[in-house]
Amino acid sequence: MNFFHGTAKNGPENSFKTKDSKVLLSVFSGDALKKHRGSDIVMGIRPEHIHLVREDTAAFAEVPAEVEVIEPMGNESYVYSRAGEQTFVMRGLVPEHVKVGKRIPFYFNLSRIHFFDPENEMVVNS
Repeated sequence: MNFFHGTAKNGPENSFKTKDSKVLLSVFSGDALKKHRGSDIVMGIRPEHIHLVREDTAAFAEVPAEVEVIEPMGNESYVYSRAGEQTFVMRGLVPEHVKVGKRIPFYFNLSRIHFFDPENEMVVNS
């Protein structure tokens, strides 16, 4: 699982803000993160829930990142990337245009993200 440390923000645009970027959380009504608004929180997403092609604009957040390593694993690959200081890995099919050193958009499936309280590591939502 990829873990991103940041802050939950509620308002007209629910968002999760890291030191380097902001992810809009359009699929959340605001209640799930209301208790943690303005405080530190950890967002988790599995590698298979990060994509290189947007499947549904309403349920995906675009996160630009630089590709650092592409590791072929048979019929799919692991793509290790960096968005600012944050590194993460995605697992899936890799189009030919994706190359090491290239900055490209990754699409996080917002219906598959999880939030954790950084103090007790308990799930805030699932």
